[in-house]
Amino acid sequence: MNLMQIKRMHLRILSKTMSERQKKANRQAREARKRPCRNELVD
Repeated sequence: MNLMQIKRMHLRILSKTMSERQKKANRQAREARKRPCRNELVD
């Protein structure tokens, strides 16, 4: 394998992991927004 090919593979893997992390962060943000509403109702 050439260095260029290895770099491309690394970039692909990095982009995949970054997109997955962003999806998880978005899910957590949505859940965090929903939680305060419930807490306000309880109070």
